[in-house]
Amino acid sequence: MTLPTSTFFAPGEVQRVLGPNPRLLVLPFGPHGPSIFWQQENQFGFTQAGGYLGFPPRAMQQYKAVGEMFGSAGPPNIADLQTFLAATSTHIIVAGPGTSPAFLAALPWPRRRVDDVTIFSVPNHA
Repeated sequence: MTLPTSTFFAPGEVQRVLGPNPRLLVLPFGPHGPSIFWQQENQFGFTQAGGYLGFPPRAMQQYKAVGEMFGSAGPPNIADLQTFLAATSTHIIVAGPGTSPAFLAALPWPRRRVDDVTIFSVPNHA
């Protein structure tokens, strides 16, 4: 398996664009994506609400969005995703190469393209 490199995840690049130590949901999620590889490529300059080190930890299993994203490459229910993002204090989604076009189309938040990723700004949670 060849892991996709991304210019956005080069050392210091995430921080240049999003500030120091941002908390991100990186897509593709879980076993469908290389988010842990990209985090290492960036020299661990950001934290993730997600990633993949095996089956989701018990504390994360309560969020429907985790199961929805873990089980398929398709988009989760937006309300479920908002609940998960609020619980993890995550306000930025970075969709890297390989993210499903259906997933991208389903996200209702403001977006911008930087390098080879799409960055979504998730509004503050109520």
